[in-house]
Amino acid sequence: MTIARRSLPSHHSPPSGLLRLLLKAPIPFYRAGFGWLFGHHLLMLEHRGRRSGGIHRTAVEVVRYDSRTLESIVAAGWGTDTQWYRNIQVTPASEVRTGNQRFAPAQRFLGEEEAREVLDAYVSDHRFIARFILRWLGYDWSNEGRERFYQAVRLVGFRPR
Repeated sequence: MTIARRSLPSHHSPPSGLLRLLLKAPIPFYRAGFGWLFGHHLLMLEHRGRRSGGIHRTAVEVVRYDSRTLESIVAAGWGTDTQWYRNIQVTPASEVRTGNQRFAPAQRFLGEEEAREVLDAYVSDHRFIARFILRWLGYDWSNEGRERFYQAVRLVGFRPR
């Protein structure tokens, strides 16, 4: 049975203020050529605004990195309300920087089954940070809470073209 994907709880909105500044803190490091400091745990995504047409840069956590294919899979933390996610649906990302790599990406949106496998592995490997993220986004650690999160979050893979 396929369950329709849901959005994140309405009481939780994308970050602002100090949290927004903290989430943007890695970007100057990437722009200055020091992205290697983050290894393949983060990446910087360059994308075009769907309305403004302006160039935007976003740092996102990598939930899975495949050293064989060089693919980084990232999660849109606010589901379909995530701005960068909405932007790349209209115009594909123009550049990805991760580790010491910089490339024009081929992108793919993961299906529900593959996304669940990736998220299950991430939660299993990173229990502490996964609990923090789920709680911060308004979910509890119960099976039901994780299930609601899995239904809301969207995953995207980026690899060199």
